[in-house]
Amino acid sequence: MPDIKQDQPSSPLHAIISRKVKSLRAKRGISKRTLSSLTDISERYLSRLENCTSNPTIDILWRICLALDVSIQDLVTVHPGIAIEHPGLSSMLSTTSLEEQEKIYNLISKEKSSIKSFKGVALLGIRAAGKSTLGNLLSTETNIPFIKLGNIIESNAGMPLAEIFALGGQHFYRRLEFQALQHVAENHPFSIIEVGGSIVSESPTYDFLKSQYYTVWVRATAEQHMKRVIEQGDYRPINSTSEATEDLKRIIEEREPNYLQADAILETSNSTIEHSLGELLKIVDKYIPNLN
Repeated sequence: MPDIKQDQPSSPLHAIISRKVKSLRAKRGISKRTLSSLTDISERYLSRLENCTSNPTIDILWRICLALDVSIQDLVTVHPGIAIEHPGLSSMLSTTSLEEQEKIYNLISKEKSSIKSFKGVALLGIRAAGKSTLGNLLSTETNIPFIKLGNIIESNAGMPLAEIFALGGQHFYRRLEFQALQHVAENHPFSIIEVGGSIVSESPTYDFLKSQYYTVWVRATAEQHMKRVIEQGDYRPINSTSEATEDLKRIIEEREPNYLQADAILETSNSTIEHSLGELLKIVDKYIPNLN
């Protein structure tokens, strides 16, 4: 695999491209290693690109766009969004780093959530975090229906998830996922829903989820995830536990900025089911008076 070398970037456009590639890769839940494999571009070069120390050619950008399922325009365009009319806030945001903007966003998001009317609770996170178990128990405690979005997707499509991916790939699945979420929001006045861990990688669907539901990131360490997967009877990771755990760590790390946009975080590592349920009930009781 070639380690493509280019001149140092010389314009603000390169900084925009660097941020966009890093952001889109994280949202898709794709590691640099995976992107390198998909594009035949070395990890070293991708690191330089994301650190804004390379000047990519059109060919390089085209390969990255194909792998991330975006257009060239998505990488080079700065979307204006909604104008910020408050002069103080506008001035503040113009001089803050991306990390500082993330903190400001989370503060505003949590403040708005306290006055917002939600259609239920959404549990999100990587597989084996405890979403299904906690969702069922929370449903029993509150008499609120528990819905697994994956089941709705399969029901609407008339086929299991494996066949959905085999037939139409990720794009087809994402479309069905969004339709299923809309269906639940429209047809169930108040519910507890479990969503797939990768939903945070699809901005329109994740934004819709956050606008309709009080979101809780059910978090656990990669090691805990692997342990629980095996305890559930899936022995496939046993022969490559170390490698699988490292891959899982990368996925969690890259999705973390999106998971942190959730309204609340429930840490389940090294916790009993009873303790985790108690903590979840506290979160729900505090932020959603509808459950009282």
